[in-house]
Amino acid sequence: MAQLTVEEALDASVGPGRLIGDGARVLVGLSGGPDSMTLLHGLWALAEAHGLVLAACFVDHGLRPADADRAAARGLCDALGVALRVEVLEPSALSRRRELGVEGAAREARLARLEAVRGELGAERIALGHQADDQAETVLMRLLRGSATRGLGAMAPSRGVIVRPLLEVTRAEILRYVARHGLEPARDESNDDPRFLRNRIRMDLMPKLLREYNPRLVTRLTATARSLREDEAMLSRMADEARRRLTRPAPGGAAHLDLAGVRALDGALRRRVLRAVLEEAPCRVSRDVLDSLAAWVERPAAAVLPLPGGLVARSEAGRLVITAPGPVPRFDATLPVGVPVRIEPLRARVRAQLLPGPPPPMGPLEEAFPAAAVEPPLRLRQRRPGDRIEPRGMRGSRKLQDLLVDLKVPRWRRDAVLLLVDGRDRILWAVGVRRTRMGATEGEPGPILRVTVEVDPGSCMVVIEKEGMVH
Repeated sequence: MAQLTVEEALDASVGPGRLIGDGARVLVGLSGGPDSMTLLHGLWALAEAHGLVLAACFVDHGLRPADADRAAARGLCDALGVALRVEVLEPSALSRRRELGVEGAAREARLARLEAVRGELGAERIALGHQADDQAETVLMRLLRGSATRGLGAMAPSRGVIVRPLLEVTRAEILRYVARHGLEPARDESNDDPRFLRNRIRMDLMPKLLREYNPRLVTRLTATARSLREDEAMLSRMADEARRRLTRPAPGGAAHLDLAGVRALDGALRRRVLRAVLEEAPCRVSRDVLDSLAAWVERPAAAVLPLPGGLVARSEAGRLVITAPGPVPRFDATLPVGVPVRIEPLRARVRAQLLPGPPPPMGPLEEAFPAAAVEPPLRLRQRRPGDRIEPRGMRGSRKLQDLLVDLKVPRWRRDAVLLLVDGRDRILWAVGVRRTRMGATEGEPGPILRVTVEVDPGSCMVVIEKEGMVH
């Protein structure tokens, strides 16, 4: 495929039946860099002809000084007459998602904030400025880490409300567009930090591959990703058809498949069917979990196979049955400082400690609070009707019920959410699900109340992982 210009890519992306329909309200993620500024400028040039209503959102992650980036974003929006929202994230909200890495936590927080702003503005689309070089780097990064078809398909031009109109446009073409139109983007110095794998790929690996192996590597890798996405879509349709054909009527809360039919499927198709069933359950689907289930289906070594989240797989009257655990017994326990408490229904152990401060780095099942702001006694309980939570990084409060629905926690799992509350019954932390504004910030003076949760293997406690999957 010939390299596209910015204008060609946007012309092909805007209009009836395309990524962005006529009359659409579009929120552009604007970083102040050349890619997102080109995207906003290009869409602005088409706005009148297609009736687009544009807004932009600049998200400051708080990880480095962003004055120059913000000024570049503001300057372009003022020149084009486009409304700009500036959103500032708390660094502590990112530093506590160490399991994602700094880049992953920043990306997750940025998308969450863009989605919140999109909802407030009533926009139909979030447009991001990812381009062909980004796509090529993503393919290489996932190849180095190990990935299957779904991962090597990399970024899609559209996913839900997110669209990427410049995904087939090279970085060099974007820089030419910037020069032609006199745009003045800021330079993100963190892009030169060799600690990040993507930066090393862009600065070291890609130049060597382009110079010594294939000067058209970017377009080749983007074409490969496109082909793999098409293959993935076809294989997913085949798996959906096979799953529908093999599904048998069953009581609510269970997945029943014809076991002989599952065994008769080609190995790759069988794994896709099993993955789809697990994801709908929902269950955290790692390679090890899928391998274990596929091997067990072929030759059950035991009557029951335990799965993450308290689910179990079993063979029953010629059917593969994946069932949810029974109702979680009620629990409500006081958490004294310095005395570990066992929540047996969730197979979890919780400990609160008083520290001089400041708060140490936190893992996904650790949190810290300014001791002076917490009214004793601390308690651990399940959800109750009318519960409200003040999520970190958001304004105001939300119904806990609505939050769990948005996070796709199924109804039968919601009583397995562990809530930490204080003496006023305020939710301080939905453990492993969502932190609140009550949490201590980086550099908070002491004393600090640190709460740590440990879960046993096979615990049914709900934990929201980085992909948004319920574990």
